[in-house]
Amino acid sequence: MLHTHGKARKVFAPLAISALVVLVAAGAGSSGAPAATGLLPEQAVAPTSAQRSLAPRVAGILEQNHYRHIPIDERLSPQVLERFLTALDPQHSYFLASDITGFDRWRLKFGDMIHTGEIDPAYLMFYVFQTRWTPNLTSRAMRISNLIANTPAGRPTRTSSTSSGGCASRTMRSRCC
Repeated sequence: MLHTHGKARKVFAPLAISALVVLVAAGAGSSGAPAATGLLPEQAVAPTSAQRSLAPRVAGILEQNHYRHIPIDERLSPQVLERFLTALDPQHSYFLASDITGFDRWRLKFGDMIHTGEIDPAYLMFYVFQTRWTPNLTSRAMRISNLIANTPAGRPTRTSSTSSGGCASRTMRSRCC
């Protein structure tokens, strides 16, 4: 029975993480209401009072409507944290090992957070992600802009080179050169 219960937790964790991601994503467009706990930096997006009150309702709906009625508690919390971090950074490109170590203090508290509406730690994790992601996106946009600016007008860029210096094939040459 314990083994089956563990499988159900693996199935249920994505639902819980989806709810948490939706709450945080909704907050990304919020007015940036001030953080109630002081956990978040001033410039970070903070959960609104509506999102705080919605979190426990979402938890209740997930717990009641899942076919196994699995509670979102300290046993499910580590999976929810892992899935939340993976949803934000699936390639493991933005969070540092020190970030993950810092987030471990909430490893067993995600269940409590969603039940109480104190979801600031999830928003802090999103803020850390956002501070790393935004400069990376800006850098990529600048590189693309520079490539476009340095490409002669009306002449396509070559994606592959051949010994003749032209396109990769005759059919390609007739289309692109």
